[in-house]
Amino acid sequence: AVRERRTAEGLSEGDRILTALVETLSGVVYRHRLADGRATFVGGRIEALTGYDGTAFRDGDVTLREVIHEDDVDRVEREVATALAEGRSFEVTYRIRTKSGRVCRVSNRGRGVYDGDGEPVAVEGFVLDRSDGAHEARVRELHAATRRLFAADSAEEVARLTAAAARDVLGYPINGVRLYDEERGVLYPAAATGTSEDFLDERPEYRVEEGDEPEGMVEEGRYPAAAFLTGNPVVVDEFGETDRPVRTEGIESAMYLPLGEYGTLTVCATEPASFEVTDREIAGVLAENTGIALDRMAREVALSTERDRLAALFENIPDPAARVE
Repeated sequence: AVRERRTAEGLSEGDRILTALVETLSGVVYRHRLADGRATFVGGRIEALTGYDGTAFRDGDVTLREVIHEDDVDRVEREVATALAEGRSFEVTYRIRTKSGRVCRVSNRGRGVYDGDGEPVAVEGFVLDRSDGAHEARVRELHAATRRLFAADSAEEVARLTAAAARDVLGYPINGVRLYDEERGVLYPAAATGTSEDFLDERPEYRVEEGDEPEGMVEEGRYPAAAFLTGNPVVVDEFGETDRPVRTEGIESAMYLPLGEYGTLTVCATEPASFEVTDREIAGVLAENTGIALDRMAREVALSTERDRLAALFENIPDPAARVE
Protein backbone atom coordinates (compact mmCIF):
# COMPACT_ATOMS: atom_id res chain seq x y z
CA ALA A 1 0.00 0.00 0.00
CA VAL A 2 1.09 3.54 -0.60
CA ARG A 3 1.84 5.19 2.72
CA GLU A 4 -0.09 8.44 3.19
CA ARG A 5 2.31 10.92 4.71
CA ARG A 6 2.01 14.33 6.22
CA THR A 7 4.75 16.47 7.69
CA ALA A 8 4.32 18.16 11.05
CA GLU A 9 4.16 21.64 9.54
CA GLY A 10 1.60 24.29 10.31
CA LEU A 11 -1.83 24.47 8.71
CA SER A 12 -1.89 24.90 4.96
CA GLU A 13 -4.49 26.92 3.11
CA GLY A 14 -6.29 23.64 2.45
CA ASP A 15 -6.35 22.95 6.18
CA ARG A 16 -7.92 26.33 6.85
CA ILE A 17 -10.55 25.73 4.19
CA LEU A 18 -11.27 22.29 5.70
CA THR A 19 -11.58 23.85 9.15
CA ALA A 20 -14.19 26.29 7.89
CA LEU A 21 -16.08 23.52 6.11
CA VAL A 22 -16.12 21.16 9.08
CA GLU A 23 -17.26 23.99 11.36
CA THR A 24 -20.38 24.43 9.22
CA LEU A 25 -21.03 20.69 9.62
CA SER A 26 -20.88 20.79 13.43
CA GLY A 27 -17.47 19.16 13.37
CA VAL A 28 -13.88 19.50 14.53
CA VAL A 29 -10.49 19.49 12.77
CA TYR A 30 -7.60 18.28 14.93
CA ARG A 31 -3.96 17.29 15.03
CA HIS A 32 -2.47 15.61 18.10
CA ARG A 33 0.84 14.05 19.03
CA LEU A 34 1.00 10.33 19.63
CA ALA A 35 3.65 10.62 22.33
CA ASP A 36 1.45 12.37 24.88
CA GLY A 37 -1.93 12.72 23.14
CA ARG A 38 -1.73 16.50 23.35
CA ALA A 39 -3.48 18.46 20.61
CA THR A 40 -1.27 20.79 18.58
CA PHE A 41 -4.25 22.13 16.68
CA VAL A 42 -8.01 22.05 17.28
CA GLY A 43 -10.43 23.93 15.04
CA GLY A 44 -14.15 23.99 14.41
CA ARG A 45 -16.95 23.56 16.93
CA ILE A 46 -14.96 21.75 19.60
CA GLU A 47 -16.75 23.36 22.55
CA ALA A 48 -20.21 22.78 21.10
CA LEU A 49 -19.36 19.12 20.55
CA THR A 50 -17.44 18.25 23.73
CA GLY A 51 -18.17 21.04 26.23
CA TYR A 52 -14.43 21.86 26.43
CA ASP A 53 -12.92 24.81 24.59
CA GLY A 54 -9.95 24.44 22.27
CA THR A 55 -7.55 25.89 24.84
CA ALA A 56 -8.22 22.99 27.21
CA PHE A 57 -7.06 20.54 24.53
CA ARG A 58 -4.05 22.59 23.44
CA ASP A 59 -2.92 23.16 27.03
CA GLY A 60 -3.18 19.46 27.77
CA ASP A 61 -5.93 19.82 30.39
CA VAL A 62 -7.94 17.24 28.45
CA THR A 63 -7.11 14.99 25.49
CA LEU A 64 -9.21 13.71 22.63
CA ARG A 65 -8.73 10.21 24.00
CA GLU A 66 -10.15 11.20 27.39
CA VAL A 67 -13.52 12.23 25.93
CA ILE A 68 -14.01 8.87 24.19
CA HIS A 69 -16.62 6.76 25.98
CA GLU A 70 -14.88 4.32 28.29
CA ASP A 71 -16.53 1.33 26.61
CA ASP A 72 -15.26 2.41 23.17
CA VAL A 73 -11.66 3.43 23.94
CA ASP A 74 -10.02 0.05 23.32
CA ARG A 75 -11.81 -0.51 20.01
CA VAL A 76 -11.01 2.99 18.73
CA GLU A 77 -7.33 2.76 19.68
CA ARG A 78 -7.06 -0.67 18.09
CA GLU A 79 -8.57 0.47 14.78
CA VAL A 80 -6.46 3.63 14.61
CA ALA A 81 -3.24 1.77 15.49
CA THR A 82 -3.90 -0.81 12.77
CA ALA A 83 -4.47 1.92 10.18
CA LEU A 84 -1.29 3.76 11.17
CA ALA A 85 0.77 0.57 11.00
CA GLU A 86 -0.58 -0.13 7.52
CA GLY A 87 -0.03 3.43 6.37
CA ARG A 88 -3.65 4.15 5.48
CA SER A 89 -6.37 6.49 6.60
CA PHE A 90 -9.04 5.41 9.06
CA GLU A 91 -12.69 6.13 9.78
CA VAL A 92 -14.23 5.04 13.05
CA THR A 93 -17.55 5.78 14.71
CA TYR A 94 -17.82 5.85 18.49
CA ARG A 95 -19.35 7.59 21.47
CA ILE A 96 -17.91 10.49 23.43
CA ARG A 97 -18.79 11.71 26.89
CA THR A 98 -19.08 15.50 27.01
CA LYS A 99 -18.02 17.73 29.88
CA SER A 100 -21.61 17.71 31.19
CA GLY A 101 -21.66 13.91 31.20
CA ARG A 102 -23.87 13.52 28.15
CA VAL A 103 -23.06 10.73 25.68
CA CYS A 104 -23.25 11.40 21.94
CA ARG A 105 -22.04 9.67 18.80
CA VAL A 106 -19.34 10.96 16.45
CA SER A 107 -17.37 9.77 13.43
CA ASN A 108 -13.61 10.35 13.22
CA ARG A 109 -11.79 10.26 9.91
CA GLY A 110 -8.04 10.77 9.97
CA ARG A 111 -4.54 9.69 8.98
CA GLY A 112 -1.06 9.53 10.37
CA VAL A 113 1.72 12.11 10.35
CA TYR A 114 5.06 10.31 9.87
CA ASP A 115 8.67 11.27 10.53
CA GLY A 116 11.60 10.79 8.17
CA ASP A 117 11.99 7.15 9.23
CA GLY A 118 8.39 6.38 8.42
CA GLU A 119 7.29 6.19 12.05
CA PRO A 120 3.93 7.72 13.02
CA VAL A 121 4.39 10.73 15.31
CA ALA A 122 0.95 12.34 15.18
CA VAL A 123 -2.59 11.93 13.92
CA GLU A 124 -4.71 14.52 12.14
CA GLY A 125 -8.26 14.39 10.90
CA PHE A 126 -11.78 15.63 11.47
CA VAL A 127 -14.60 14.58 13.74
CA LEU A 128 -18.23 14.99 12.74
CA ASP A 129 -21.24 15.08 15.03
CA ARG A 130 -23.57 12.19 14.27
CA SER A 131 -26.32 13.36 16.60
CA ASP A 132 -29.08 12.83 14.02
CA GLY A 133 -28.22 9.15 13.75
CA ALA A 134 -27.76 9.07 17.49
CA HIS A 135 -31.26 10.50 17.93
CA GLU A 136 -32.70 7.63 15.90
CA ALA A 137 -30.70 5.21 18.02
CA ARG A 138 -32.03 6.86 21.18
CA VAL A 139 -35.59 6.40 19.95
CA ARG A 140 -34.94 2.72 19.26
CA GLU A 141 -33.39 2.32 22.70
CA LEU A 142 -36.40 4.07 24.23
CA HIS A 143 -38.75 1.60 22.57
CA ALA A 144 -36.67 -1.32 23.82
CA ALA A 145 -36.60 0.16 27.33
CA THR A 146 -40.39 0.57 27.25
CA ARG A 147 -40.84 -3.10 26.42
CA ARG A 148 -38.67 -3.99 29.41
CA LEU A 149 -40.72 -1.71 31.64
CA PHE A 150 -43.96 -3.40 30.66
CA ALA A 151 -42.43 -6.84 31.28
CA ALA A 152 -41.32 -5.97 34.83
CA ASP A 153 -43.00 -7.76 37.72
CA SER A 154 -42.62 -5.21 40.52
CA ALA A 155 -42.61 -1.45 41.05
CA GLU A 156 -39.03 -1.67 42.30
CA GLU A 157 -37.94 -3.34 39.07
CA VAL A 158 -39.73 -0.66 37.04
CA ALA A 159 -37.83 1.98 39.03
CA ARG A 160 -34.50 0.26 38.42
CA LEU A 161 -35.18 -0.14 34.69
CA THR A 162 -36.23 3.51 34.44
CA ALA A 163 -33.01 4.72 36.06
CA ALA A 164 -31.00 2.54 33.67
CA ALA A 165 -33.00 3.79 30.68
CA ALA A 166 -32.43 7.42 31.65
CA ARG A 167 -28.70 6.69 31.68
CA ASP A 168 -28.58 4.65 28.47
CA VAL A 169 -31.20 6.45 26.35
CA LEU A 170 -30.63 10.05 27.43
CA GLY A 171 -26.89 9.68 27.93
CA TYR A 172 -26.84 11.33 31.37
CA PRO A 173 -25.27 9.02 33.97
CA ILE A 174 -26.54 10.78 37.12
CA ASN A 175 -30.21 10.01 37.70
CA GLY A 176 -32.65 8.23 39.95
CA VAL A 177 -36.27 7.33 40.63
CA ARG A 178 -38.41 8.03 43.68
CA LEU A 179 -41.65 6.18 44.32
CA TYR A 180 -44.58 7.55 46.31
CA ASP A 181 -45.49 5.87 49.58
CA GLU A 182 -49.12 6.90 50.02
CA GLU A 183 -49.34 5.64 53.60
CA ARG A 184 -46.44 7.82 54.75
CA GLY A 185 -47.03 10.62 52.22
CA VAL A 186 -43.41 10.68 51.02
CA LEU A 187 -41.38 10.22 47.86
CA TYR A 188 -38.63 7.76 48.75
CA PRO A 189 -35.51 6.81 46.73
CA ALA A 190 -36.23 3.54 44.94
CA ALA A 191 -33.44 3.29 42.35
CA ALA A 192 -30.38 5.17 41.12
CA THR A 193 -27.43 4.65 38.81
CA GLY A 194 -24.03 3.92 40.29
CA THR A 195 -22.75 7.32 39.21
CA SER A 196 -25.62 8.97 41.06
CA GLU A 197 -24.61 7.23 44.25
CA ASP A 198 -21.04 8.50 43.81
CA PHE A 199 -22.23 12.10 43.40
CA LEU A 200 -25.21 12.27 45.73
CA ASP A 201 -24.44 9.90 48.60
CA GLU A 202 -27.63 9.16 50.54
CA ARG A 203 -30.64 10.62 48.74
CA PRO A 204 -33.39 12.17 50.91
CA GLU A 205 -37.10 11.48 51.07
CA TYR A 206 -39.52 14.30 50.26
CA ARG A 207 -42.82 14.77 52.04
CA VAL A 208 -45.76 15.62 49.81
CA GLU A 209 -48.84 17.29 51.27
CA GLU A 210 -51.89 18.61 49.47
CA GLY A 211 -51.61 22.02 51.07
CA ASP A 212 -48.05 22.60 49.84
CA GLU A 213 -47.44 25.47 47.42
CA PRO A 214 -45.32 24.40 44.42
CA GLU A 215 -43.54 27.77 44.33
CA GLY A 216 -42.47 27.39 47.93
CA MET A 217 -41.32 23.83 47.30
CA VAL A 218 -39.10 25.02 44.45
CA GLU A 219 -37.64 27.80 46.58
CA GLU A 220 -36.80 25.20 49.22
CA GLY A 221 -35.14 22.93 46.66
CA ARG A 222 -37.90 20.28 46.93
CA TYR A 223 -38.06 19.83 43.16
CA PRO A 224 -39.22 16.19 43.05
CA ALA A 225 -42.13 17.02 45.33
CA ALA A 226 -43.07 20.03 43.19
CA ALA A 227 -43.06 17.96 39.99
CA PHE A 228 -45.06 15.20 41.64
CA LEU A 229 -47.67 17.53 43.14
CA THR A 230 -48.24 19.58 39.96
CA GLY A 231 -47.91 16.70 37.50
CA ASN A 232 -45.57 18.84 35.38
CA PRO A 233 -41.81 18.58 34.75
CA VAL A 234 -39.52 20.97 36.57
CA VAL A 235 -36.34 21.88 34.68
CA VAL A 236 -33.57 23.79 36.46
CA ASP A 237 -30.95 25.20 34.09
CA GLU A 238 -28.73 26.37 36.91
CA PHE A 239 -29.05 26.03 40.66
CA GLY A 240 -28.63 29.12 42.80
CA GLU A 241 -27.28 29.35 46.31
CA THR A 242 -30.68 29.21 48.00
CA ASP A 243 -32.59 26.75 45.83
CA ARG A 244 -29.94 24.03 45.55
CA PRO A 245 -31.23 20.62 46.70
CA VAL A 246 -29.39 18.91 49.52
CA ARG A 247 -26.37 16.71 48.78
CA THR A 248 -25.89 17.95 45.20
CA GLU A 249 -22.34 19.28 45.16
CA GLY A 250 -21.10 19.12 41.58
CA ILE A 251 -24.62 19.10 40.10
CA GLU A 252 -25.45 22.28 38.19
CA SER A 253 -28.69 21.49 36.32
CA ALA A 254 -31.44 18.89 36.54
CA MET A 255 -34.82 17.70 35.26
CA TYR A 256 -37.55 16.40 37.56
CA LEU A 257 -40.39 14.53 35.86
CA PRO A 258 -43.57 13.07 37.37
CA LEU A 259 -44.30 9.37 36.86
CA GLY A 260 -48.06 9.77 36.94
CA GLU A 261 -49.27 9.37 40.51
CA TYR A 262 -46.52 6.92 41.37
CA GLY A 263 -43.29 8.88 41.74
CA THR A 264 -40.68 11.00 39.97
CA LEU A 265 -37.64 10.66 37.70
CA THR A 266 -34.61 12.90 38.33
CA VAL A 267 -31.96 13.47 35.63
CA CYS A 268 -28.87 15.53 36.60
CA ALA A 269 -25.93 17.13 34.79
CA THR A 270 -22.66 18.62 35.99
CA GLU A 271 -22.89 21.68 33.72
CA PRO A 272 -25.51 24.50 33.64
CA ALA A 273 -28.22 24.47 30.96
CA SER A 274 -27.27 21.00 29.76
CA PHE A 275 -30.65 19.79 28.52
CA GLU A 276 -31.63 20.33 24.91
CA VAL A 277 -35.20 20.23 23.60
CA THR A 278 -34.78 16.65 22.40
CA ASP A 279 -33.46 15.62 25.83
CA ARG A 280 -36.57 17.03 27.47
CA GLU A 281 -38.88 15.40 24.93
CA ILE A 282 -37.32 11.96 25.25
CA ALA A 283 -37.21 12.23 29.05
CA GLY A 284 -40.90 13.16 29.00
CA VAL A 285 -41.79 10.10 26.92
CA LEU A 286 -39.74 7.86 29.21
CA ALA A 287 -41.45 9.30 32.29
CA GLU A 288 -44.90 8.88 30.73
CA ASN A 289 -44.17 5.27 29.76
CA THR A 290 -42.89 4.57 33.27
CA GLY A 291 -46.09 6.01 34.73
CA ILE A 292 -48.14 3.72 32.48
CA ALA A 293 -46.05 0.70 33.49
CA LEU A 294 -46.49 1.54 37.19
CA ASP A 295 -50.22 2.05 36.72
CA ARG A 296 -50.45 -1.34 35.03
CA MET A 297 -48.47 -2.83 37.91
CA ALA A 298 -50.82 -1.26 40.48
CA ARG A 299 -53.90 -2.60 38.67
CA GLU A 300 -52.43 -6.09 38.53
CA VAL A 301 -51.64 -5.97 42.24
CA ALA A 302 -55.20 -4.81 42.99
CA LEU A 303 -56.67 -7.61 40.86
CA SER A 304 -54.41 -10.18 42.50
CA THR A 305 -55.44 -8.93 45.94
CA GLU A 306 -59.12 -9.14 45.00
CA ARG A 307 -58.68 -12.67 43.64
CA ASP A 308 -56.98 -13.73 46.85
CA ARG A 309 -59.77 -12.17 48.90
CA LEU A 310 -62.46 -13.98 46.93
CA ALA A 311 -60.55 -17.25 47.07
CA ALA A 312 -60.29 -16.96 50.86
CA LEU A 313 -63.99 -16.12 51.07
CA PHE A 314 -65.03 -19.21 49.13
CA GLU A 315 -62.68 -21.41 51.13
CA ASN A 316 -64.65 -20.48 54.28
CA ILE A 317 -68.00 -21.47 52.79
CA PRO A 318 -68.82 -25.04 53.84
CA ASP A 319 -69.55 -27.58 51.12
CA PRO A 320 -73.28 -28.25 50.74
CA ALA A 321 -74.25 -31.55 52.42
CA ALA A 322 -75.84 -34.15 50.22
CA ARG A 323 -79.31 -35.12 51.48
CA VAL A 324 -80.83 -38.47 50.59
CA GLU A 325 -84.50 -39.15 51.23
